[in-house]
Order: sequence, then C-alpha cells, then structure tokens
Amino acid sequence: MNMILNVLCQSPVIQGRTPAEAIGETIALAELCDTLGYNRFWVTEHHNTHSFASATPEVLMAHIAGRTQHMRIGAGGFMMSHYSPLKIAETANLLEALYPGRIDIGMGRAGGGDAMTNRALSSFGDIDVFEKYNKLRAWIGNPSPSHRPQPRIMASPSISTRPELWVLGTSVSSAQYAAKHGLPYSFAMFINDEQVNDAVQHYFTHYTPSKEYPEPQLNLGVFVMCAETEDEAARAATVAEAWVVDMMMHQQDKAFPTEQEASSRTWTPAEQMLVSYRRRSAIVGTPEVVHAKLRELSERFRATELTIVTITDDQSKRMRSYELLAQFMSVPTPS
Repeated sequence: MNMILNVLCQSPVIQGRTPAEAIGETIALAELCDTLGYNRFWVTEHHNTHSFASATPEVLMAHIAGRTQHMRIGAGGFMMSHYSPLKIAETANLLEALYPGRIDIGMGRAGGGDAMTNRALSSFGDIDVFEKYNKLRAWIGNPSPSHRPQPRIMASPSISTRPELWVLGTSVSSAQYAAKHGLPYSFAMFINDEQVNDAVQHYFTHYTPSKEYPEPQLNLGVFVMCAETEDEAARAATVAEAWVVDMMMHQQDKAFPTEQEASSRTWTPAEQMLVSYRRRSAIVGTPEVVHAKLRELSERFRATELTIVTITDDQSKRMRSYELLAQFMSVPTPS
C-alpha cells in the first residue's frame, strides 16, 4: 500500500555552517521533493535559537512556492499567540493569490521560542489562542461581511479561492478544537508521542463534519531517517538524538552536531534513557523497514497523510532519505 507523504523542514543549522546555508538547504530540498512527487512541503517558525533558521515562515513559503510547481506549500505552523488573526489572514490570502490552490496554513499554539522571546514577540494581551483560530477562520478567503469578526473589515486581498487550514498540535486540546470545528488535524509525534492515542481517538470519535471536510483528515508528523543500510541510517540519526540530549538535559541552545561528533559520544545512563525514549517514535532503517513501519503507523491511526521530518548533518544523506521514501508514495486524489 502506498501512502500520501509530506515534508516538514525545520531549516536545521548544522555545526560549522551558517543559518543562511540552512535556508539554502531547505530550498534545495523543496526543489528535489517537488520533482519526487511529495504532496506538501511545510516550513516552521522558531525564534531566538541557534538550532533552526526559519523565524518567518511566510517569507520562506513565498520563495519556495516560486521555486516549485506541484507541491502544496505551507507553514507548520504560524505561532498564533504572537499575531493578529487579521494579519495572518491577509498574509494567507496574498500567498493564495500568488499561488492558487497551493497554500496551507497550520495554526499553532506554541510560541516557537523561550518564554522571554515569546513575551517580546507578543503584543496582543492574553487573548485565548483558540479564539484567534476562530477569527482567522472567519476572515480567511473572501467571506461575506456577515461572517467576518468585524463586518466592515475584510482581509485583503479578497480572493476567490481559500488557503487550506490545519490545526496543529501535540495534545488532546488541539484535537478537541479540530474535531469540534470539522478541520484537518496534524499531530506532531516527533515532538510528543505520549498523547497521540488519546488525541487521535478524540478527534475521530467527536469529529463534526464540516462543509469543506465531511470526513476527518489526520496528518501525523514523524521523524524518519532512511538509508541503504541499517547502520548508515542509525549513524545519521544520531545527529538529531545528540541534539535532543543537549537541548532537553543540558539546556544547550546550539547548532546540530556533525554525525562524527554525535556517533562518537558515550551516553550517561540518564542520557541513554532519553535517547531510547526518543527512539520509540522515530523510524530509522532501510527503505523496506521504514515503509513497513510507516504503513503500520498509518493503518493503526487511520492517518490520511504522513509528514516526514528528517535531520542529519549531511544534506546529501537527507535528500537521499527522501528519494528512497518516494518509491512508496501515492498521488492524492484532487478534492
């Protein structure tokens, strides 16, 4: 069984390389994945960090959409706590006007940075984030005045098509919102797999059909490292594992290590426990092994799509991983 596969690129910065180089690698990866037939290519929003280079996904989306032809281009996602819903609606409408039928807007609750940075970015008080979701949904596209949060204000430019909205999450609360409003739901297993069962169960059990989405649409984000041999894949995956240890156990904000540095580390018992824990939700191995595990995951959770996150220090290995996965993709049926 083939699967609908997407890409999430966080523009990781590798030790010894610059953030500008990381952005260039994201663009090159997007161009490759467009030729391979991936369905969506999402970029992210991170602030005040040496680990990731993309803080303004809307700018990167516009550039990538102009360099590709087929994939849907999106943000996974916009950190809505920082922004006016009207401003995001205008950004989404303009992107959709430039690239009709190709724009995805992921609505995220997290701040994308540390507490100090999040406070510096936010200037809209303590407005509930889900209320911002409601206002964005009401403004995006070209609704009639009676459906807008403020009837005399429209989100410019007024367009005839509508960007696709996704609710992003790592908890049950996001699943509750997506189910209640009949929206597509993307759960980031690569961040937190502990609540995936409860979140997905709630989403399917309580899903309220909407006009745009009569059936639930579930997208699972998964860390994958695929290579010709098990050993090669495992070594490449140590780059992300070492970074997780540095970040979560030692609060070190720095670039991702090289494979040579990461694979030569000797873990303490506590570090090894964290690495083993993170490996539960990662899928690492040869194409056949990875495909079998992705298929099992898709069937177990009834996922409509899977979004692949791959981070290692060698751009050619990252690209090769996506090339190897491409043989197992199916082309989505146009809606």
